[in-house]
Amino acid sequence: ILSLTTIFEDIAYLDANRWENFILTKLPQLEKFHFKYSVYLAEDYQTPIYVGQRDQFVSSFWLQRGWILGIEIEIENIIYSIRPYQKRWYEYDTEHKMINTSDQLSKSIRLSLDEVCPEQWTKTIFINDYINHALALTQIYHLEIYAKIFTDKLMEILRLLPGVTTLKIYSLSVLQQGDLSDDEIEFLCIRLPKNQIKKICFDNMKDMNEVYM
Repeated sequence: ILSLTTIFEDIAYLDANRWENFILTKLPQLEKFHFKYSVYLAEDYQTPIYVGQRDQFVSSFWLQRGWILGIEIEIENIIYSIRPYQKRWYEYDTEHKMINTSDQLSKSIRLSLDEVCPEQWTKTIFINDYINHALALTQIYHLEIYAKIFTDKLMEILRLLPGVTTLKIYSLSVLQQGDLSDDEIEFLCIRLPKNQIKKICFDNMKDMNEVYM
């Protein structure tokens, strides 16, 4: 077992090929790998960004071992982590059989948002800065939002993530129908299909009344 957590902002920690070479040469019998790397975003601070080849964490090396990359956005931080594969809510077919083929694992990158409006706290850092930092490293296929979010902000985020196929939302708020803009109506009627979102989960909601209208 190898477990490592670091806040030292050497972007080389996100180089999947270097990790692969290190493990194959130094730890060839390694069975479990837990890794967490935090990136700090703040005003008047130049956050390092990954500039290598994208999507290296879904090579055969990582998929064969079931070591999956995950990304979480918090206030001022992006947390990149590698953990052993665990089944998720969207990985069951209609007969409740788990789907975990290599193709599915290669499209398992998940982004979790604990914060959707960093501009509340800073004047120059926005949610797209966080998301673009992650997209420099990998394509994202699954989105989970744990903060209350309005449709206009959700629309903004989904425009940045056209590859998302599943969406999990803690709380969605929509303006009164008479106040909906043309863009919001387009989002509600068209945007989700255009994003190829196949599964949506409203988490922590007892009924649809909790999707505020």
